[in-house]
Amino acid sequence: MDGGPLDLNLLAVFKALLDEQSVTKAARRVGLSQPAASSALARLRHQLGDPLFVRTQQGMLPTAKAKALEAPIRTALGQIEDVIRLQTPFSAQTSRRSFRIMVTDHALTRVAPQLARILSKDAPKIRFDISSVGPETDYERLRTGDTDLMISFIVVQPPPSFKAMKLFSEKHVVLVRQKHPKIRTKLTLKDYAEADHVLVAPRGGWVAGPIDQILAEKGLKRKVRMAIPSYLAAPHCVAFSDMLVTLPESVAKQHVDILPVKIFDIPAEARPFTVSMVWHERNHDDPAHHWLRAKVREAGRAI
Repeated sequence: MDGGPLDLNLLAVFKALLDEQSVTKAARRVGLSQPAASSALARLRHQLGDPLFVRTQQGMLPTAKAKALEAPIRTALGQIEDVIRLQTPFSAQTSRRSFRIMVTDHALTRVAPQLARILSKDAPKIRFDISSVGPETDYERLRTGDTDLMISFIVVQPPPSFKAMKLFSEKHVVLVRQKHPKIRTKLTLKDYAEADHVLVAPRGGWVAGPIDQILAEKGLKRKVRMAIPSYLAAPHCVAFSDMLVTLPESVAKQHVDILPVKIFDIPAEARPFTVSMVWHERNHDDPAHHWLRAKVREAGRAI
């Protein structure tokens, strides 16, 4: 490694390359020309003594050394950004800040329309970059500063150094096609257990939930025939099959007027679930982040 001082701007290019896997896209993200970004990468390679990124058909992929540097560099850049933001007055009317939000597709359908209204009304230059909640990297992305806020089901207490606030609660219901051959005017627990099910598993795989625990106590089990990652696709699956799907009531109600489906209560005592927003404690006193949380709370209350 070259012993000279490291330009922090080079680290911003490094982070952008990790995210974009393209020199052209990374250059655009940090406001450089493509030749300038290529020059920055060459300087980084010289100073760190490693290629860092290799060109493949899938894009510019990080080397083992780049992967090892990823977490500490993301954390360091996030801390620097935090210090600068805390010293800068925040005005939603003039700020050009981009907020990165992770959210489940169910919560997105409830919150996003209100957030769009807030942007139009209160924050003409602010941008929301919304992405799906990932399978295992949620808290890590918050910790490194790669994401500002997560909106999701919170099953267990978040790890230390994270804060959470409830946005809304909702119950699950069952969606069935209108001309189901067996389920017409009433859904019994026996019907529910014997039917084929579509399972919504946003994080992949099948993890038994509260409903499955209730069934297990009665010696029953759901017969899952299809597992999909999206709540929004589930109603379309049951509309043209004899399968059932258990999903949030708000999602079910959005589809009863556009698909040949009907809603039933779950034939068991299932508790409502809670959707919360989660953030890292280092952002807690950031005026801009405080504004973001207030607007997300407002969006949750408006539902």
